[in-house]
Amino acid sequence: MTEVRALDRDAAPEDLRAVEALFTAMYGHMDGLGLMVPLAPDGAGLWLKALLPMLGKLHTIQVAWATPQPADGPDARPRPVGFAAGSIRVGPAHLGGIRSGAVTHLYVDPAARGAGLGHRLYEALAAWFAERDLRHQELEVLVNNEAARRFWTSLGFVPDHLVMRRMPG
Repeated sequence: MTEVRALDRDAAPEDLRAVEALFTAMYGHMDGLGLMVPLAPDGAGLWLKALLPMLGKLHTIQVAWATPQPADGPDARPRPVGFAAGSIRVGPAHLGGIRSGAVTHLYVDPAARGAGLGHRLYEALAAWFAERDLRHQELEVLVNNEAARRFWTSLGFVPDHLVMRRMPG
């Protein structure tokens, strides 16, 4: 059994570290798909530290918590096996200053994939966005991440523009 719920600002330190580990694993996966800008040292900690003050207001992190199994022992706690993060963004004035929901990250541990957790995590983000009456939702996906592109297309996302990057040299 897996429960999806929002991460709280006052989450236990071990829960925050576990989410940071998933964040780091996600960037390792993206590195293998051609991500050009690597995660900085302690990048996961820096990311979480930046979001925590406005968590629940401008940002949300929805976490999929796997229920401990009897073999895990009597003191075992639920462990995160995936997360989705989103933020409220305000567009520039020349585009009407439209508020939108930005899906900034979504990752499911490879061992937990195939059970619909990605959809459930996205649904939790979409509900959070809907509660805030945001005009639309947007996200970025790596060009080489075919699985993610199929996933997002299946949820109704369509390409709008392409971000291109040139490294010096």
